[in-house]
Amino acid sequence: MSQPKPYSPQHSFVSDSATLANFPGQAIDIEFQDIKTTTDQIRTNLALIQRDDGAIKNGTIGYDQLAPSLQSAGLAPAGPWLTATPYAVGNSAVQGASLYRALVAHTSGVFATDLAAGKWLLISVLAGYGGSSVTSLAIGTGSKAFTTQPGLAYTNGARIRAASNGDTTKWVEGVATYSGTTLTINVDKINGSGTFSDWNFNIAGQPGVGDLTAGNNLSDVANANTALNNLGGVSYVAAQGASPAQQAQARNNIGVTADDSAAKVWVIFHWTGSALTVDASYNVASVNRAAAGIYTVTFTTAFASANYCCLVTPEITGNTAEGCVPLVEQSTRAVGSVQVRFLNEAMSAAVDPSAAHVVLFGRQ
Repeated sequence: MSQPKPYSPQHSFVSDSATLANFPGQAIDIEFQDIKTTTDQIRTNLALIQRDDGAIKNGTIGYDQLAPSLQSAGLAPAGPWLTATPYAVGNSAVQGASLYRALVAHTSGVFATDLAAGKWLLISVLAGYGGSSVTSLAIGTGSKAFTTQPGLAYTNGARIRAASNGDTTKWVEGVATYSGTTLTINVDKINGSGTFSDWNFNIAGQPGVGDLTAGNNLSDVANANTALNNLGGVSYVAAQGASPAQQAQARNNIGVTADDSAAKVWVIFHWTGSALTVDASYNVASVNRAAAGIYTVTFTTAFASANYCCLVTPEITGNTAEGCVPLVEQSTRAVGSVQVRFLNEAMSAAVDPSAAHVVLFGRQ
């Protein structure tokens, strides 16, 4: 009901004193005015503790206003429900998104079993997410309908995980719909197996495309070797197209000394009279002909210093009597390239060999 109407005197009795001998009209008016003052004060104080609908006003009752029995048990701070815990009659606990009060003194086991045995009374469903269900369902993909509490904050399309309270590693999750007391999850991800009836609900994040599950330890990548290459890892199973620099780094990582006896650069090329052709090479970025008999070899991966060994061998065709002398141009020996030259046997002019072999050794 609404607040009481204010009292207001409707008649002035002092006016009756003129027609009635010895009538105490003024005194009566004073009495009724005192009544009005008192009822106005009562209405003001009542409005402090009562809402207009007649219910107790929100926020007016605190801990000190409770009866001792409620202070010690009924409304004592409620913690989360725990298994293997003694509960006295009147103790409170939160399970899922609901507040319960113990009806029977007991040591807790499985909440769903204790609830079905009448050991707990549902007091209220707490606002927000969470929630629980005692619906017996097996872990698996597909549509799973849970009976749960009303008034939860889930909206259709939210992604929700339902996990067993007794073993949180056993769960199902997916996009859900929620109406009344039914929460239906279209399960597309699971963990574990078995049938459970002690479910707790929580919001779950939407997984990305091709997401990985931690428990699979990367066994669910589409191609392990490609993934390893993308991460810059070294495979002991599959061949990898590692560059010389990557190979050197891999050796350093596992404590293998660089192999100075192996060729770090080699190339075979020839000049046809109009075009330069590289027949085969390793760690060579390019070969350029500056003029007859003068060639510059540029390395893909440079040497650590210019103190490397360069071996040059020319080829001749047939049984021609004329050969050529290979030389390394000392002033051009750099960490990233070297110039080689070929002179006729008389050392009087540069000539192009039929083909040339260039091999370099050193530390990169």
